[in-house]
Amino acid sequence: MRPFRDTRPSQALLVELAALERECAVAANRVNQIDVERQGRLNLIEELNARGVTHRQAARNFGRAARRLQFAAGLGDSLSALAGNLTLTLGSLGSIVVVVTLAVATAAVGLTVLRASTSATLISSVLFGIVGGAAWGFALSIRRNGRLAGWVACKKTDAERVRRQADASAQSLADASMSLKAAQQELERLSSAFEGEQKRSRDLHLNRDALRQQNAWYHWLCSQDFATMEGLDFERYLRDLFEFLGYSVQMQGGQGDQGADLIIARNGRRTCIQAKRHTQSVTNAAVQQVNAARTLYKCHACAVVTNSRFTKGAVEIAEAVKCTLIDGSQIRQLIDGKIEL
Repeated sequence: MRPFRDTRPSQALLVELAALERECAVAANRVNQIDVERQGRLNLIEELNARGVTHRQAARNFGRAARRLQFAAGLGDSLSALAGNLTLTLGSLGSIVVVVTLAVATAAVGLTVLRASTSATLISSVLFGIVGGAAWGFALSIRRNGRLAGWVACKKTDAERVRRQADASAQSLADASMSLKAAQQELERLSSAFEGEQKRSRDLHLNRDALRQQNAWYHWLCSQDFATMEGLDFERYLRDLFEFLGYSVQMQGGQGDQGADLIIARNGRRTCIQAKRHTQSVTNAAVQQVNAARTLYKCHACAVVTNSRFTKGAVEIAEAVKCTLIDGSQIRQLIDGKIEL
């Protein structure tokens, strides 16, 4: 069936067609813009995903390094405490050694007086060696304890630095996650808008194409030359015309049509049509035939359509039986939808 033809003149249809052309162009541009924005969001999401992977890996690495440094610092604290205890022990031993050394030295002085000087000198040398060794061991333990304390402080500083880096990486990961969520939400909005604009663009193009077809069919109907048509050609022309106007059409032409060449229907109203392609005026016989066909085919109305004219008698009887007459000068009005049947 041909596209439904409304009752507006061709100029109005051309204006609407031009407006639809502009709307189609705008819709196509809008679809392209949204598609570009949507592709940008997809690229951003890929970048944020890659950035998130990097931040998560960095956070894991920093976490492992911080744990190792914390373990080292804890071990250093334990060693420092152990060294401190060892230093105190050595200090106590050193004190004992000093006292013993003093006692022995006093005894050695007494022996020096009572005995030969050679033995006293030997004992004194041994005692001074013991005192010197104890003092040297005590000083060395203090030095080592100081180095260990410095190493522990360095590890604690490194652990704090790595912990700050881990916190910064975790914050960067959180920021990237928030950006990713916002980008995904924007992508969903753009995808929805893209689908809506695509549907609107498709509808506009369908309307435009239908209007183009309708306008082309309209000009075809208006450009036909009835002088070159035979009777059957005229009936087929009227069939196409009424289909263009939105009627369902049933051709009855030929022998035994009982005065109705076409039966048309729209909105529940049936009309029988007598088609007369003549070079002379159509008489009242055609009106009588189609009026009889109206009853036979159970139609609500009847009409005679010709490319020529009607006689006075045909006009009079048509008025009496309420039959619509459409001559050659009115076919253009019928095409424009200005005549209702």
